[in-house]
Order: sequence, then C-alpha cells, then structure tokens
Amino acid sequence: MFTGLVEDIGKVERIVEGKKENRYTIEFNKIKSEELVIGESISVNGVCLTIVELSGNLFTFDASHETLAKTNLSALLPGVRVNLERALKADG
Repeated sequence: MFTGLVEDIGKVERIVEGKKENRYTIEFNKIKSEELVIGESISVNGVCLTIVELSGNLFTFDASHETLAKTNLSALLPGVRVNLERALKADG
C-alpha cells in the first residue's frame, strides 16, 4: 500500500529492452539504500513495481509489456526524472 506522497525524485539511468519485459535502473537520492531490499515494492510514477536488483543508490525493476502498455513507463528514457515512493510497512 502507498500513501501517494512522493519520497524522492529519481532518475532513469538505464533501460534494457527485452522480449517479454524491459528492465529499468533508477538512481535515487533521498531514500536510504539500507532501507530497501530486493523483492520490496516501490512506486515509480504511481506504478507499483518490485525491486529485482539493488546496488548503492541504484535499484532495478522489470516491467512487462502489458504494464508498459497500460502505464506511462513506456515513455521513460535515460535521464528522465521519476517520482518514487516506498510501500508502507505491514507492521505500521
């Protein structure tokens, strides 16, 4: 679940197009890297996605072609800024 409050403005670092999905790497600044884990949900421009890689101040997610067709993620290019929000913790 998300609050809708933007926590950070990230930047698209890299996009790798695949047959079934595209892989996006995002740079973040205000979110503390030690607070993120692989498998965690994160909102990018309002789209709930799953972190699949994490390195320093970069995280990576995959977006299926169906997700790309139904959201604004297909318009992203390297260098574009994106709104970021972490999911609420289940325990409060």
